[in-house]
Parts: sequence; structure tokens; C-alpha cells
Amino acid sequence: MAYSFKVLLRDNVIEALYRDDRRRAKSQVDMSNKTLRDVVSKGFLQTHSMGHEYGNLYAMDELGFDYLGVKPYPTDFGRRELIKFYGVNRVFSTLCYKYRKDYTLEWSTDCGIGDAAAIVWEDSTRRKALKSYVIEFVKTNFRQDRALEIEEIQKRYAGKEVEGLPTKPSVIAATIDREDFELLVVEDGKECVSRQEIDKWAAS
Repeated sequence: MAYSFKVLLRDNVIEALYRDDRRRAKSQVDMSNKTLRDVVSKGFLQTHSMGHEYGNLYAMDELGFDYLGVKPYPTDFGRRELIKFYGVNRVFSTLCYKYRKDYTLEWSTDCGIGDAAAIVWEDSTRRKALKSYVIEFVKTNFRQDRALEIEEIQKRYAGKEVEGLPTKPSVIAATIDREDFELLVVEDGKECVSRQEIDKWAAS
């Protein structure tokens, strides 16, 4: 997961590996924390601290690349990159919760398609794609500028196919906000929110 995500959030691990209605929430958190501590202690992952508000992020370390037998990429991410990865990778947790029981979710961060991209497959054979997503991180924090940036994102993708994705994408704008951090602006290639709705969300 860390290789495709660039940085992992604990919530990503919970949703992908440990989410189970039969387990208490604390148990899911404890199991995820233990897994992350173990792989860090063995040298497969390294920790990036984002402070108390956002917690730790986990990136590939040298031994992790060697273990997977893949070409390393730089992992000395600056704070802006970490914030962007944090913002878009939270969307994975939302989509994973929505699709994991019945379908297969493929995810990649910083892959050249938006800031992250996802494909929902009918099953693990990945022969039939049901849906594609592009996730774009909203960089500005000012209300008016944020609304304009989201509008530009919407216009960029509405009605268009995206190379590398099997279907016309749904597009999610993501922020660093603690709550209400994502907005679906394009659904299967079609605009699905108005300027008024974008303004209202940008101001929240």
C-alpha cells in the first residue's frame, strides 16, 4: 500500500485491513498501530510527523523498496507534499469503506492522473471496470479562491475521458480540513454540483 500511496495514513490501514463491524473501534486502531510500528521497526517504512493535529504518515524506506523489488523513488517529502498526500489519501478511506465489501478498489497517489486516481473493479481479476475516480487537492484556503479552483477542476474533467482510466471519471476535490473534506464535483464525466453548491462548500 505505501508504495502506491506515497504515504500511508493509519485510517488507510484500518479501512483496507482491519475494518470489521464485529471488532470494536479501539481494537481496529490498536491493530493498525501495531502493524505500522512493526513495519517501521523492521525498516520497511519510515515515519513523517505532521504534528499533533494530523499525526504520523508512513512512507517507504530503503528496505521496503528492496523487499518489493521495485525502483525506489524519493521519499524526502516536503511539508506541502505531505499535506497534499494527507488530503487526497483520506479519500481512499471513504471509497474503501464504500466499495471494499463487494468490489476491488485500485488506488494510486501522485501517478500523473490528478493528485490521486482510483478504479473500482467488479472483482479481483480486474477485468471489468465499474467506475473511475480522480482526486484533486484544493491548494488554496481562501473562500473565493477555493471556489474558483474547484470550478476550474470541474471544467477540466467534465465531459472528458482521461488517459489511463477505463471510464469517464468521477472527480473529487479534497482539502486538508478536519471535517467535510471532500466534494464530488463530476460524476461519471458529468458536472454534478452547481456554483452555488461549490460556494457553500468552499465557505464551510
